[in-house]
Amino acid sequence: MKLLGDGDSSFHPTLAATDTLTQIFIAANDGTRGEFEFPEEYRFLSVNESAQMIEIPISRAYGAYGDVSVFIYSQTSSNALLDQDYEFEAREIYFSSGVSVRVVNATILEDSSPETDEVFELVLASPKGGATLGQYKTCRVTITENDGAGGVIQFVSNDTVTLQESFAADGYPTSVELELSRGPGTFGAVDISYVVIDELGGETTQIQPSSGTISFSDQQASAVISLSVIDDSVPELSQSVTVSISAEYDSLLGVITHRELVILQSDSPNGLLSIYTDTNSTYIDIEEQPSVVTCNIYRTGGLLGDISVSVVTEPLSASARSGSDLHVATVQQFDFTASGYCALGDYLMALNVVDVDTTGSSTSRLYKLEGSYRHVADISVSGAVQCVSYYDYDQQYIVIISQGSAESVSLLYSISQSGVLSKLENIPTRGAVSAAVYRSDDSTYITILNSVNSDNEPQSFTLQNYVAQEDRLILSSQLQLVSAVSVQTVADMVIVAQRDSVKIYSVSADMWTLSQTISVDNVVDIAVRQHANSVLLFIVTTSHIRVYSLIESSFSSLTDLSHEGVDSVAAFTLIDTLMVSVSSDSGSSILVWNNTNSELSVQWRSNSTQDLVPLSTGTGAGGGDREVMLGSLTDGVSTISLISLLDNPDYIPR
Repeated sequence: MKLLGDGDSSFHPTLAATDTLTQIFIAANDGTRGEFEFPEEYRFLSVNESAQMIEIPISRAYGAYGDVSVFIYSQTSSNALLDQDYEFEAREIYFSSGVSVRVVNATILEDSSPETDEVFELVLASPKGGATLGQYKTCRVTITENDGAGGVIQFVSNDTVTLQESFAADGYPTSVELELSRGPGTFGAVDISYVVIDELGGETTQIQPSSGTISFSDQQASAVISLSVIDDSVPELSQSVTVSISAEYDSLLGVITHRELVILQSDSPNGLLSIYTDTNSTYIDIEEQPSVVTCNIYRTGGLLGDISVSVVTEPLSASARSGSDLHVATVQQFDFTASGYCALGDYLMALNVVDVDTTGSSTSRLYKLEGSYRHVADISVSGAVQCVSYYDYDQQYIVIISQGSAESVSLLYSISQSGVLSKLENIPTRGAVSAAVYRSDDSTYITILNSVNSDNEPQSFTLQNYVAQEDRLILSSQLQLVSAVSVQTVADMVIVAQRDSVKIYSVSADMWTLSQTISVDNVVDIAVRQHANSVLLFIVTTSHIRVYSLIESSFSSLTDLSHEGVDSVAAFTLIDTLMVSVSSDSGSSILVWNNTNSELSVQWRSNSTQDLVPLSTGTGAGGGDREVMLGSLTDGVSTISLISLLDNPDYIPR
């Protein structure tokens, strides 16, 4: 501001030499020093406990003129504790002129304790240098739930539970409580859903309730799902259902989220069997004359599944099952052409080398004895001619001998109690023709006779000895032979039939010692059987059946029976009687051995040419070999017969 003279004055004022200028300051305004606040996107932050360090900007909005500062500190909003859950140093933050953003750090501390959401706040205060505070003065930081604070929920056990429909004092329960556990944390309320699914994938109609919700309150660590079997009158087979749990978030579920329930069959699903005569009576009076009594078996109740029932006769005042008269009664015929049989306890393997498919394999069948033989499994194998079975550590095994081509192999299978066959190993046998099993030094050995004929070796055979080790057969030794026919084992001996002789080997483990050679011409087959404290050897030639007995350490000749055209022989025991089945060109027969006078006599004969295979089932009254089935093969028909010993019988037993 300057001082000037009045224009109307008659004189002109003069100005002082100094103090003629004054400065007027307009204070800074409209936020030129800035406003401190957190960016809007940083008003609320969520971090994991494992985040460790987070960066949070402080904004200086509107103006950045001059040097200013703002104070920042932390405060707990919910549960988060300074120096326990996080670290932050309260301090003054300086902004130089022109600086609009500064960043501060907060450290998140990690531990292993289950914790719910924890919250702390960073607060701006006490601006200096002319700056002010803006709208967003706080930053709210949430450390989210961690270390299973809400817990994971799962079944306590994954064991299968067996239930039944109706209560029985000695049976399984009709209901169950499936326990759920929650942990390690138990904070907050949680809902878990469950559903019971049947074998077809739909919600079951056999369990109630079939679905529902289980609620866990805050701090609750366990709960149960209570289920019951619906009791109805519908015949039903055993069935399996699955209880599954689910939640809104998968993170709430543990590992065991399913439980299997097995509901046993109920209301006789396979039926109730009754036997009546043609007059619907349980008894019948008949005259003693040749006749057949027919009885009907009725199946009531459930009709599910294929079933069989064993029908046997029991002698009361009428005699049937004792004596020396031999009777063979047909009990079953297969719709399957078998070329050989082998007995496996309650199982029967029917071999087939005839109906070969395009791959060069044929189908052999496994049957299970359930009153009659029931088909349970098929095996595709090339050229199966024989099979042998053995037990090792309570597991049953079967070796199927394959003749086939020179490159063919025999097969090792395990067989379960339910008849499931599992292939374990191919055995490179090369044209096998015979096999046998023996025990020595607590080990099982399988001896297989192989034909290795070629142009250079027209009569060459190899006898291979395998030791059973768990689920494998290990070749332990082998023997070269000429003109071999078959191999048999008994006690600690391996007996090999050749065309011009029979060789007896004493065995110890896999060591073989030739102990005796019996010179016999035109040997066709051999059979050996331990009976009445002795061992009998039957050597079949083209014209005779020669019988030898083991005396001390060698076989001596007992008798010789003329019998033309015999193809094969087998020895078996029925009750206390030793029998020999033979197959020949003129027919087949069963001979009985008289131990008193050392004689063989024909007791049963069939005019048809058929191979007879004795099958000791071990299921007859008294066990052991009190019941023997006879498998016969003729004209494409596979037949199973029951062998009985009768003495002036009143009836023929079934």
